[in-house]
Amino acid sequence: MFDEDKNNYVDEVIGFDAGEGTDPKLYDIYFGKTNPPPLRLSNFSQTNFWNGSLLEFNTTYYWKVDTWDANGTVVYGEIWNFTTRGNDPPDEPYNPIPWNGSTNMPIKINLSWKCEDPDSDDVLFDVYFGDHPTNISLKSSNQSELYWNPLPLGFQRTYFWQIIAWDEYDYKTVGPIWHFTTEPNYPPDKASNPFPKNGENAVPVDIVVKWNGTDPNIGDTLKYDVYFDDVFPPI
Repeated sequence: MFDEDKNNYVDEVIGFDAGEGTDPKLYDIYFGKTNPPPLRLSNFSQTNFWNGSLLEFNTTYYWKVDTWDANGTVVYGEIWNFTTRGNDPPDEPYNPIPWNGSTNMPIKINLSWKCEDPDSDDVLFDVYFGDHPTNISLKSSNQSELYWNPLPLGFQRTYFWQIIAWDEYDYKTVGPIWHFTTEPNYPPDKASNPFPKNGENAVPVDIVVKWNGTDPNIGDTLKYDVYFDDVFPPI
């Protein structure tokens, strides 16, 4: 049973001992926020009771149980009470990646952040994203992941994003608006490391020529125009 309990959750099921003896017993359950509490159930046979919905946070509840035996004799119970825990919203989302104000960011990137809840509640996130601080829109809702992929992005553009964190009781915390700027689009690097080496002699006639290709923009797909002939320059 609970009496003077100051740390119960809002989804608590109250219970009590029926006592010794073989007589079948029935119970009148009184439960509420007033003292004395109102009658909630009569002729109840079980020794536990759920309110039917979540209780209010940081609220004192009063309850008592009157017990009836098979002969119609009633034993009036004493009034007990307990206080539910308080609830705080999630902490403000923090540690954005990319960092707020970052520049030259790749156009292929995941946004990520960190967020905790002071009550250890489960937290879900809404992700807002756009190209202007007054024009961010909801892109993902009720997600549990601490990351989101905003593809596709454009080169040399500034993007704005925001995270709203919700706990399981619909308490929310609105995060700050962050921003970052993507990198310019640079031309590919020159082809390098030719095989066979430039000017090499005695090359097999069944050779397959190879080279290395890189690009300053990480993740860019490269395509090549290949010129090949026995005259210089090749046609």
